[in-house]
This record gives sequence, structure tokens and C-alpha cells, in this order.
Amino acid sequence: MSVTTRDVLPAPTKEQIRAEAQFRVREAMLHIENAQNELAAACRGLSAITGGVPVWKKCNKLHDRVHAFWHRVQTFSFGTRYGLDGVNVEALARALAADRRLDR
Repeated sequence: MSVTTRDVLPAPTKEQIRAEAQFRVREAMLHIENAQNELAAACRGLSAITGGVPVWKKCNKLHDRVHAFWHRVQTFSFGTRYGLDGVNVEALARALAADRRLDR
């Protein structure tokens, strides 16, 4: 009979899972915001090029789509039903167990 991670590690609490999920949503929003800022810089660069208006327009539309997506994720972040899939719950359990070992 083999021993699995679930047999050894205590399961994270719902509060710990929710906190981890909230952290991941905040991280995702920061990455989306960074992408938006990078696209804005690209648009500024392209706007100065003679004959670059068609490319600039496409870049600007992409920036607007990323901005709209940021708002969608922000709306999602206001939700109360956060969770993690099984693989990430196990990873959280391992991380919490490692933290407990360090605290000893």
C-alpha cells in the first residue's frame, strides 16, 4: 500500500484556500495591468511612425481589450466563492507543511 501526499499532510482550511485564491487573483490583475502598460508604451512608440496608423490602431484596440479584461477580472475578484483545483490544494498543503517545519 502506497502513502500519498493526502495521507500525510493535513488539508488546508477553507480560509487558507480562499486566501491563496485571492492572492492569485491579485497577482493575475497585476500581470494584466503590466501588460496593459506595456501595450500603452508600444502604442506611443507606434504613433510616431509615419504610415504606422493601421498598426497603431490595432495596438490600441488590443490595449483596450486588455483594459476591458482587467475590469472583468476585477469584477470576478469581488466574488466570494474562491477555490483551488485539487492539484493546487495539494501544493498549498505542501507549502503550509513546509512553513510549519520551518517554524519549529
